[in-house]
Amino acid sequence: MRNTKTPRSDCSMCEDSESGSVELCSACRDGLRWVIRPEAHRENRRRQNAATPAGRDAFNAGHPLIGILPKDNGTWSCDLCDTRIDVPAEFTLIPLVGSSALCAQCVQRLPGWPKGWTHPRPRACRCRACQTPLAIALTL
Repeated sequence: MRNTKTPRSDCSMCEDSESGSVELCSACRDGLRWVIRPEAHRENRRRQNAATPAGRDAFNAGHPLIGILPKDNGTWSCDLCDTRIDVPAEFTLIPLVGSSALCAQCVQRLPGWPKGWTHPRPRACRCRACQTPLAIALTL
């Protein structure tokens, strides 16, 4: 990730970082999120793709609707090392950097782990499937 607001940054994730700081800029910290409900997240993504004209055309032509997603919504793998990520329950936290899912080993190698992921509070993926449980929890 690159902080486009400043050409040089003290952020340890930005490409132009000049320091060995473990602090992250707000743009990079905002890209660190969690998938909260992996199967619902994946189904939400399938439905979004099906709602686009290209997705409908692919479906009508008999092509796989989403070629990059596994058939099973509960099958996840790390986008860096291709290690399988277990999804043992409906609510399972999977780390995301931007739109890339990461395994526990890869996420621990990132600068700013764990502080950047938990400060000021963990941030859920922006999709409706992941945001809904948080919205419900905040109203309790």
